[in-house]
Amino acid sequence: MKTLENVYGVELDYYVRVNFSSVEKFVDLLGGVNVYSAYEFTSSHLKIHFDKGYNLMNGREALEFARERYSFSAGDNQRGKNQMELIKAVLNKMMSPTMLLKFPDLMNAVSSNFQTDLSMDQLTALVRMQLDDAASWNIETYAVKTTGGSAYCYSYHGKKLYVGYINQESAAEAGRRMREVMEGK
Repeated sequence: MKTLENVYGVELDYYVRVNFSSVEKFVDLLGGVNVYSAYEFTSSHLKIHFDKGYNLMNGREALEFARERYSFSAGDNQRGKNQMELIKAVLNKMMSPTMLLKFPDLMNAVSSNFQTDLSMDQLTALVRMQLDDAASWNIETYAVKTTGGSAYCYSYHGKKLYVGYINQESAAEAGRRMREVMEGK
């Protein structure tokens, strides 16, 4: 969180971290999600085909969609955008009263693959608030621009890996947008 705070110049109050197993399991527990794809493509790993536009996905398909990068000229940048589309689809599905009422069961099912610094009381209060007012959410996304190439990486014992370098103007724009959201604008 400190690294992200430094990059974007924003103090982050909370985080949620999930692993691959929890994404697959959670999407299946929701009964699938309808995710927007900006491109038609077939994933390189499991050879799952995705149409341009909305695709109804189960957990395995959603995870494959979120992990794919080789099918795109923008590579990892498009993968990040696809991950944001998946997060939006999950949040939109979660906002229904039917899913909100299943919140305790959903949390129990993914609790070993899910980390957050929000307390269970805070999460429960969010669910109650959503059930009480049924407000719609305006989910904002923004992809920071990067450039990259192969570089030797200390963390991989001197092997060459793809490394993305953050565009500073784009990071500043992301920080500005985050501050606006945090200020209720």
